[in-house]
Amino acid sequence: MNSRRVKSLLLSGALTVILFLCIFISSAIFVQGPYIKDRSADLRLHRQLMESMRAQEGEWVGRYALNEVTYISRVTSLSKRWLVWYDDQLTIKAQIEEAQIDSAQALAIGEQNGIRKAQIQFGWVQDRPAVILEDAGRELALDAQTLEKLMLYEKR
Repeated sequence: MNSRRVKSLLLSGALTVILFLCIFISSAIFVQGPYIKDRSADLRLHRQLMESMRAQEGEWVGRYALNEVTYISRVTSLSKRWLVWYDDQLTIKAQIEEAQIDSAQALAIGEQNGIRKAQIQFGWVQDRPAVILEDAGRELALDAQTLEKLMLYEKR
């Protein structure tokens, strides 16, 4: 092969690799874009909540959407850790000291309802703060204060 043909093949191969990289990167940005936008909006709301509560420290726990979107943050104030449920207008719906939530009892109730190896999450169900236990087939919502069963949802 002459050197001109080799250079042409190398240039074509390099341009093909660059084209595939550009397609891959743009598709990754397209797919991740909404997630990143939602995540930054959630963190902005969390920071605003921290400022309004004059909290020393805290962390964003998540959001829960059943009939409406409710945001949950863990906030340390007055040397206590609180879970705070609030909406996008920073209206606090509920605030419970984290020590008052009996996680072990919630997991036991989850196992009684057939939910094993669940992680505790938080949500807002029937206008009450809720502990959410979830596995591959079911989601159980318990009242965060009384551990009363609010909802058992079978996934399909």
